[in-house]
Amino acid sequence: ESGFGRAVTQGFYTLVAHELQRRSTNREVPLWVEDESSLNEEFLTPRRGLLVRPLPPDSPSLGEVEHRFTMLGRLMAKAMREGFVVPLPLTPGFFQSLLGGRIDWSIALPQPGDGVVGEFVGACAKMVTDADRGGAGGLEELAADPDWSRKYMQPPGEEPVAAAPFSVFAEAASFVETGSGGAPLCPGGESRSVDVDSLREFVQLAADFWLDTGVRRQMVAFRQGIYDVLGRDASVLWAFTAVELRRLFCGEDEVYWTDKELEEHVQCGGGYTNKSDQVRWLREEMLEMQQPLRAKFLEFVTSCPRLPPGGLRELRLSVHPDPAEGARLPRSRACVHRLFLPRYVSREELATQLHEAILSAGGHHEQNLPP
Repeated sequence: ESGFGRAVTQGFYTLVAHELQRRSTNREVPLWVEDESSLNEEFLTPRRGLLVRPLPPDSPSLGEVEHRFTMLGRLMAKAMREGFVVPLPLTPGFFQSLLGGRIDWSIALPQPGDGVVGEFVGACAKMVTDADRGGAGGLEELAADPDWSRKYMQPPGEEPVAAAPFSVFAEAASFVETGSGGAPLCPGGESRSVDVDSLREFVQLAADFWLDTGVRRQMVAFRQGIYDVLGRDASVLWAFTAVELRRLFCGEDEVYWTDKELEEHVQCGGGYTNKSDQVRWLREEMLEMQQPLRAKFLEFVTSCPRLPPGGLRELRLSVHPDPAEGARLPRSRACVHRLFLPRYVSREELATQLHEAILSAGGHHEQNLPP
């Protein structure tokens, strides 16, 4: 397509988001908590989103980390002001830290199943929270439970972990960042053991480091970046909740649509109607797509793997027959969110060609297409 339109701009924000998740870049300048490389060797893909990497005040990386968070704040503020999103999978806890106020330890800290370091800290915080709420027994009773590991260290949806009491996990733990490694949480923390008697202090110090002192300068830098772009107008953002801010800056967390929404909000043109076989088959394929493929589809058609705030209705996606003679693969005009779909003769053919197109696509190039 000719010219520089919204898709090229949105593509820029998407590419920057991808680069900020690149594993090698994060190891040079630690912005995010590292996840298991077996999930994706090239990019960070934590299950619940990116957690800010807490750093001690004497970290040699802190200056460059602050610089990049300032840049990220400017980038997100500029994108939001112009009607774009930066599809970086930040957690609601990130925006709760931005807003200030009390943060729920049991939600904001790493949890078993997140695939990141520090899951033991989150399990301990949940145990302390359960004890404080009452009804589940005191810390001593919870720690002695032979099924402690299955209650507090069990990743959701995975094979049951081996049953074990708290002491099995705590015997090698100390007062350091993750319980097993990282920055000391207090002077001499490497040599202080974690047990039932010291658990509350460990959780308090770990939560302070993960959610306050270790990320404070990063959040100040991010907020400064927002003010650099929006000035005093940035103050209106603090009226939103953490979840609302995440939608404004990063887009919808899940790519969700129903058959009714697809029929109502996917527009047709060029000879296609809602009753055309090709459009009906497309809707059926879109409904059957899993989350990763839905994100790929959106990136193929719009240059962004996330829905904008407001969902499919605000996307204004349209489907047209491909005007090119003999075209076999679908194409897109991402600047206007238009999918060019050849007149396939079966749903199977459409599915095969569509999947090949969206999984192989990358970048933008000039096309001589009608308006």
